[in-house]
Amino acid sequence: MRTIRYDRAGVRIDLGGIAKGYAVDNCITILKGRGITNAIVTAGGDSRLLGDRRGRPGMSVSVTRAGAARWSRCCRLPIRRSQLR
Repeated sequence: MRTIRYDRAGVRIDLGGIAKGYAVDNCITILKGRGITNAIVTAGGDSRLLGDRRGRPGMSVSVTRAGAARWSRCCRLPIRRSQLR
């Protein structure tokens, strides 16, 4: 067993981000296993792409304006191979 200790009392590790990434990766594996070839899986900010869209490489994500009273697109970001470009 390995142990991590901190010099300051009350310091803790939150593994939520690791768990979300793990869940997203497992969802992609399940989708591939069921023959799904194109998908975006998102869990609280952790996202992963599978395949392409209509034969074109990559997909796009729209970013909305924070605090807008209604949906208002700020910009569109192209994504290829699971990362922003």
